[in-house]
Parts: sequence; C-alpha cells; structure tokens
Amino acid sequence: MISFIIAQGDVESTNENLPLLRSYLKRQGLADESLEGLQRMVEAERKRLDSVERREEVLAKLFRKDGVPRPPKHRRGSPFCSGCGMFKDHSKECPICGKLEITL
Repeated sequence: MISFIIAQGDVESTNENLPLLRSYLKRQGLADESLEGLQRMVEAERKRLDSVERREEVLAKLFRKDGVPRPPKHRRGSPFCSGCGMFKDHSKECPICGKLEITL
C-alpha cells in the first residue's frame, strides 16, 4: 500500500488508479476489497505517512541547526539515543555518550 501511494504521488491519480490496484490485489489473491474499503485503507496509510514526515520536520526544527530534516535514506538509527536520551539525528553512534546502535 505504501509503495502504491508513493508511486502515485497526488490524491487525484491515487483515486483514478484504485480500480487498477483492486484488480491487481484480486488477481494476486492478496485481497478482495471493495473500492470504498481500498479508499479508506489508502487514506489511513497516507495520513500515517504524512504524520511520520511531519514529526521529522518538527524534530529537525527543534534540534538541528539548519532546521532541515535528514533525508529518509540517511535515517539509519533512531532520532534519540537509548543510552543517554540525547538527540543523535538518526545516526548509528551517539555523539554525546558514544553508544553504538545496531540496526538491521
């Protein structure tokens, strides 16, 4: 669902291509959902994605000098250190206490 939303971009093209998504899911045997059900699922996922990006913008404005969030491909760790609790900006090693976060 997330890749479908990202690939479509705007809301209009998402709504236009919902029948194609429905037929794909049905053909693959993944789901037999009505168009209204798919619409609700897409909207819920879109809100969740928007909230994640909004949270990153707020954290960047609070803690980064330039106020610009780190690009998603460079977010390797969590935003805060589990050892000392300081903001480490999604890097694997905390610049304050030096704790190394192991991510998969």
